Amino acid sequence: MHYKKKTKEQQREINTVHPENNFDTHEKIIMTYHDKDFNIILANKAAKELLCLPSLIGNKVKCYKYYHGKDSPVEQCPSCKCVLTGEPIIFEMYEPHLHKRVQIRAFPQFDKNSDYKGMIHFVRDITHESLSSDKNNVK
Repeated sequence: MHYKKKTKEQQREINTVHPENNFDTHEKIIMTYHDKDFNIILANKAAKELLCLPSLIGNKVKCYKYYHGKDSPVEQCPSCKCVLTGEPIIFEMYEPHLHKRVQIRAFPQFDKNSDYKGMIHFVRDITHESLSSDKNNVK
């Protein structure tokens, strides 16, 4: 079979998530949409509850404050790597501020001119899964 290689623009369109569609449909997945200045501009109900977010209307709600408990961007934040590379990233980490082990899927978002406009996070709490796995591995 012959497969046509996708252009970078086609791949970016595939990777573009449209957060305005069904943003509150996943109760167990924390979803936030960040602009290019680290402001959370959309959040689903699960995110608002877990992160204790204030109103997003007219406020500059910085992701690093609510995800990491910091006053400035976190240098080691793996999500920021997708901003630098322009590629989606999936990783797991323990977030001390949230007291949880999480799986994060971060997707950079681009406008029609291929300029970076923000990022969407899909965050899943895997604390209990990790604990179960650790217990099963102890012999």
